[in-house]
Amino acid sequence: MTTAKLASEHGDYPNDPRQSTLYYWWSRQATKIGNLGNKLITIENNLKLWEEKLKEIMSSRGDSLNIANGCSEISATRADINQLKNAVENAQKTVSSVRIAGSLKRFDSWFHYFLRSQNLRWFAFELALPVAFGATALVLLIKYSSWKLFQIGF
Repeated sequence: MTTAKLASEHGDYPNDPRQSTLYYWWSRQATKIGNLGNKLITIENNLKLWEEKLKEIMSSRGDSLNIANGCSEISATRADINQLKNAVENAQKTVSSVRIAGSLKRFDSWFHYFLRSQNLRWFAFELALPVAFGATALVLLIKYSSWKLFQIGF
């Protein structure tokens, strides 16, 4: 653990710190949003039932049992609307969270570090090392050639 799990509401604190990514955080936050489509279908169906019951009430005019049934449908629809409202609020909090900007900044800094290390690796192993080996080989070749030429008598 790199920090306490309750340090920030905008953080993600997996057991393996290598899994602390925007994708991990988003997968955890997405479950809080829920399925908004099913709630909307439920509300739509409830409103159709409510409309039918109100038509029945209006046609019978004044039957208290029908009015009570219509009111119970209205309260059930109101509860579904409140659940949908809460889900939309959670979605808005998630989307506007500072965690997204923090994770992207963290990714950018690690990616910048990766680019610098790869450029350094290229310079050291792909350029400097072969040039150094080539220069060493040239020096040894010249030294060996001049030694042989000196022995022969040139």
